Amino acid sequence: MLFRSPPPVEEDAGAADAGTKVATGGGGASGPCAGSCTGTAGGDLASAVRGAAGGARGCYERALRQNSGLQGRLTVRLRVDPGGTVCGASIGRDEIHAAEVSSCVLGIFRGRKFPAPQGGCVDMDVPLSFTPKDAK
Repeated sequence: MLFRSPPPVEEDAGAADAGTKVATGGGGASGPCAGSCTGTAGGDLASAVRGAAGGARGCYERALRQNSGLQGRLTVRLRVDPGGTVCGASIGRDEIHAAEVSSCVLGIFRGRKFPAPQGGCVDMDVPLSFTPKDAK
């Protein structure tokens, strides 16, 4: 069974209304995150994840100092256990191709505690779009 929220609206990383997409799937996790996740991300969880995603802008800004042409999209795949702890974080799509940005963004999410999902663990895709502020 697949749980999805409406298609995400990709906003500039750090924007308060960056979208999240919920999906299900397996993974190499063990314990409460083993196997398929059948939970759903309630409003509190989705909002907290969007808030945490705002920290990704700082990762990008630091990398931008070294490469002023750096821009692109990045999707972070999260698995949140039934208690709300991130038990898995990885890069799902990487169009920015900057290891320092990917590593920093993953550090924002790994091991973080969020509001508990409804009905068990949940997989979430967090789309981020990075463009220099003066390029808008």
